[in-house]
Amino acid sequence: MTSMLISETGRQRLRRWPRRADRCERGLTLIEVLLVVFLVGLGATMVIMTLPTRPSADVETVEQLASDLDRMRRDAIYSGQPVGIRFDGAGYSTSRWLDGRWGPRHRSEPLSYGQSFQFVGAQKEPPSDAWPDYIFDPTGVGAVGQIDYSGTRADYRIHIDVNGEVRIDRL
Repeated sequence: MTSMLISETGRQRLRRWPRRADRCERGLTLIEVLLVVFLVGLGATMVIMTLPTRPSADVETVEQLASDLDRMRRDAIYSGQPVGIRFDGAGYSTSRWLDGRWGPRHRSEPLSYGQSFQFVGAQKEPPSDAWPDYIFDPTGVGAVGQIDYSGTRADYRIHIDVNGEVRIDRL
């Protein structure tokens, strides 16, 4: 089908119907759509790659113990009272020296992680079962010791030096 158009000059010209759509009215080509999808995917990949990874439960448990040991050391210094920790195999509890005996520090029940904690230290054998396995004195100093942790995916050793500083090694 053809139609006649008359221009301002009066000249006639033929135009074919349907007329071709302008570039902006046609939409996107397949290449353009694929390019946009590729760029969005590339951007999403870069975002996902920069997200921090969550540590395993074993790492969280060991870091929690190291943090508790450091907090116990500071608590012994600030309060002027000895603070101790006792391991029962699957967890640990903290205690402090009050009124001539060991009592609970903050929690009345031990923290249980269901994993294996074992204290191996140079500290002397405690006088009774009520005594903690490791004690920080009021100066924040304790004996050299280590705690072995057997987790579900990895084993760790926590070293406590003479100054009470804590270091974690993966076995």
